[in-house]
Amino acid sequence: MSHPIVTAWDGVYDRYTRTETGERLYANLRNYCKEGLRKVDWVVNGYECYHRTVSSLINGLIGAGFMIEECQEAHLSDEMRAQYPALFGGTIHRTEFIFFRCKKSN
Repeated sequence: MSHPIVTAWDGVYDRYTRTETGERLYANLRNYCKEGLRKVDWVVNGYECYHRTVSSLINGLIGAGFMIEECQEAHLSDEMRAQYPALFGGTIHRTEFIFFRCKKSN
């Protein structure tokens, strides 16, 4: 699923704070603790996603009777970031996805 760091961006300000030359310094978050629908311009105008905090995601899985066996965050290699800096240069500052491997509790 989309990582909460990604969905915390609400589109009000630029996604990244940049240097004068345009290099991405860090990803901007806004209203991380405010959960719910977010509409941003990403791939298409008015893209809708729901933002949840990490604790809400984990507690939701636990509440649904799942045992979390593993959690991973996606990351790209330095080679991919170097080859496609316009697309992936900022991914060093935030991960795109979070993965949970779960097992249903008895």
